[in-house]
Amino acid sequence: MIDLLAIIPTYLSLVVAGTQSLLVIRILRLLRVFRVFKLGYYLSEARVLKTAIQASRAKINVFLTLVLSIAVVMGALLYLIEGEATGFTSIPRGMY
Repeated sequence: MIDLLAIIPTYLSLVVAGTQSLLVIRILRLLRVFRVFKLGYYLSEARVLKTAIQASRAKINVFLTLVLSIAVVMGALLYLIEGEATGFTSIPRGMY
């Protein structure tokens, strides 16, 4: 409801002349900032997620290393096979 009240003056001023004074109501947009405090409810779920990620850190590192290695090898192959004539002027460009 606060969101609606915050944006109505903007659109009302586009349609009706002389409603520029309603733009003061835009201060209600500031109240939307306080929604951040509602995020405290999800802190326990964030801790569970953090614990799960920490427990899987080794698997995640192996996966990311494998993906990076494959990207470098494929980029090098593209650079060697396609060559500079097709726009692959370096291995990083081939990776991209």
